[in-house]
Amino acid sequence: MDSEYTDLFGVATTPPLPKGAKPKAPPLEKLAKLMDEASSLEARIEATEAGLARIRERLQSCTTETIDECVAIRRELIAFLETCVPEEPRKRKIREILLDTILD
Repeated sequence: MDSEYTDLFGVATTPPLPKGAKPKAPPLEKLAKLMDEASSLEARIEATEAGLARIRERLQSCTTETIDECVAIRRELIAFLETCVPEEPRKRKIREILLDTILD
């Protein structure tokens, strides 16, 4: 045996790798590593989906609350308009414009 393939006690060893080269993992180790990475990614996907579901629920809740507030404010504005602007024929156009503005 060549001296570069034996250790100090004369036992055969694997040849040294060139500088900067990484040793190749056996196929089963590589497969196990890839399966672990896939499992980790699947767990991250599930956590992200759960987080998105919570965000969607919160967004829906906030949107519903905001819509309800807008409807209440518009009702108040319409009630205020009805008390401030009488339905006289000459004020009808002003009333219509204000009502359209409130509803837009």
